[in-house]
Formats: sequence, C-alpha cells, structure tokens
Amino acid sequence: MWLLAGCGALVMAIVADLDAHRDLASARGHMANQRNPPIRLAAPALSAEEKRKLAMRVKAVNAHIRVLNLRWDEIFRALRPEPHNDVRLLALETGAGTGDTAGTTLHISAEASGAESMTGYAAYLAQQPRLHNVTLVRHEAGREAGAAPGSIRFRVEALWIDSL
Repeated sequence: MWLLAGCGALVMAIVADLDAHRDLASARGHMANQRNPPIRLAAPALSAEEKRKLAMRVKAVNAHIRVLNLRWDEIFRALRPEPHNDVRLLALETGAGTGDTAGTTLHISAEASGAESMTGYAAYLAQQPRLHNVTLVRHEAGREAGAAPGSIRFRVEALWIDSL
C-alpha cells in the first residue's frame, strides 16, 4: 500500500513539475514580449490630394536623379563642335521634365561665326547616334557684350538617349 501511495505521490510531483516548467516558459515568453514588444509601423493615412502631391514629388526627384546619372563625358563628346566648324558652346541645360520620355532634353546655347556654321553644327548634332529630334529653336545676331562681330547666337534642343 505504501508503494502505491508513493507511486501516486511521485506521479503527482512529476505532473506538478511539468506544469511549473510550462508556466515558467510561458512567463518567460510573456516577459520577452513585454521587454521587446513587436513594432508595428503604420503609414499615416493620406488623402487623395496628398497622395497625388507625393507621387508628383517622387516623380520629380526620380527625374533629377536620372539627370545626375547621365553619362556626361559622352554628352560633352557628342556636343563638341568639329574642328573646322567655327562654333563656340556657351551653355548646356537639361530639361529634367517629368520622366515620361525615354531620354533627357538638352538645351544647347552656342555662338557661330555665321549662318553656315550654325546650320552645320545643328546638322552635325543630328548625326550623333544618341541625339534625337535635334531642332534649331532660336537664333539672333550676337549683339551681347563678348559676342564676336557678325556672329550668331543660337539655341538647339535635342533629346539625349542614354542607352542605345
């Protein structure tokens, strides 16, 4: 009888010990969650107008990044006038635009000794493989200070395609 009572007490002790270990493991897990609760980040709810403005800003930033990442050495090589053509580059601007096009618009300001040099330079640019839609958009007699007598100042626009 004592043996049966001892076995029963042993079984009860083992079950109690297992319950205690389970409770301890549960408490440790709970404490760990209390110390390092899961972080849940929620973006603030944006109105339709705020979403539209944010999308426009992202698009503009991406367009400017695309301009910064252009292969500028290749652009300058393509724009360099032929040695026999009497053209002097004055300015180069980019039209970052909206990023909808496949390339970047270049606005090229230059000065030529005459009409033949000006049109020859525009034709030279049109032959460059990465320049498309080359257009002479403006020209005028070079009357500004620093302009050579009889010179023509002009502006050409072209679409630069960075990858062929």
